[in-house]
Amino acid sequence: MIKKRIEIIMSEELLEQPFLYRLVKDHDLVPGVRGATVKNKEACMQIELQGGSEEQINGGIDYLLELGVTVKSLEGDFVES
Repeated sequence: MIKKRIEIIMSEELLEQPFLYRLVKDHDLVPGVRGATVKNKEACMQIELQGGSEEQINGGIDYLLELGVTVKSLEGDFVES
């Protein structure tokens, strides 16, 4: 299983979209929420995406980008305990 950790930043309006559900159903990914904050009409979430291939994960990220979500890689930006 391939894993990729990302941070997503979105407007408050996008929170009403079922984006996590769509990552599961349409892209066959397993999203694990590692942290989230909502303030000043903006949401920030740290998510670990798990999938069968890099292409699958990239398809899910492309979907998020099409929604208008800002996506940043978190690879190397944390310490695992």
